[in-house]
Amino acid sequence: MKKYLVTGGAGFIGSNFVNRLFNELSSKESDFEIHCIDKLTYAGNLANISKEARESKSFVFHEVDINSTEVDVILGSNQFEYGINFAAESHVDRSIDGPAIFVTTNVLGTTNLLNAWRSFQNNRFIQIGTDEVYGSLQVGFANEQFRLMPSSPYSASKASADLIALSYRHTYGMDVIVTRCSNNYGPNQNSEKLIPKMIEAIQANHDLQVYGDGSNVREWIHVGDHVSAIMQIATAIKPQSSVYNIGTGVELTNLQIIKLLQDKIKYSESKVKFIADRPGHDFRYAIDSRLLREEFGWKPAIDLNEGLDGLISL
Repeated sequence: MKKYLVTGGAGFIGSNFVNRLFNELSSKESDFEIHCIDKLTYAGNLANISKEARESKSFVFHEVDINSTEVDVILGSNQFEYGINFAAESHVDRSIDGPAIFVTTNVLGTTNLLNAWRSFQNNRFIQIGTDEVYGSLQVGFANEQFRLMPSSPYSASKASADLIALSYRHTYGMDVIVTRCSNNYGPNQNSEKLIPKMIEAIQANHDLQVYGDGSNVREWIHVGDHVSAIMQIATAIKPQSSVYNIGTGVELTNLQIIKLLQDKIKYSESKVKFIADRPGHDFRYAIDSRLLREEFGWKPAIDLNEGLDGLISL
């Protein structure tokens, strides 16, 4: 029986990955297990995983903190085709208010997983990162060799996790790969994030609060495209790199995203309210994802307008 490990699998990106993996495996085989580890914090919800998957004998759920010794029990009792670590504290505002939990989960939790993986597993471990580790770019794009310049407690904790993961690859010869993706949007995203937050505000006839003047730039990718890239990396026989950027090249300011949503839902521009900027707010994230595209032939399939229309119709 083939088994797969997904940590943080009840969260936004993790649940989309679990749903895709379950659907793909179900279409071609019946004897498999997807083991999902999730602490079920405010950002995790089992309902994010499809009812078909949740009720299947092929889905095994562990309500476990990745810092727990229970991780050793799970990894010591199963052999996995690969493991993917989506588990993370991931909201910049929360990291500004309380950095400690970000270090605990993102740095120490990742280290605990890597230690268990080293002890009990032989196959690939993928650490899911973020483009925010490269810091703010006025111009140009960050490739995989770009210097790391994280500026928030969140991005600093993720950069630390990346470096620890890569050190296990170098020191212990483990098959570890780090991915760094641009801003995700799509189904199951927590309402603290920009796009679902604005959609909810519009639907509730509330003001649309925008940090600063709304000129901060982000590169946007639908979670479905992110998941498809991870699946290709996870199953590649001999990847050429230890780090892959995943991006679309589609850059918009926060204000442009909000106006796009307003146009789609026919919502008054007068509802936009500019508020005091976030401390240390990075101006622009932008990555060069040519390595992924050239090696795997990957490219995004979901147009931004199409993706937003799908969210609005939910």
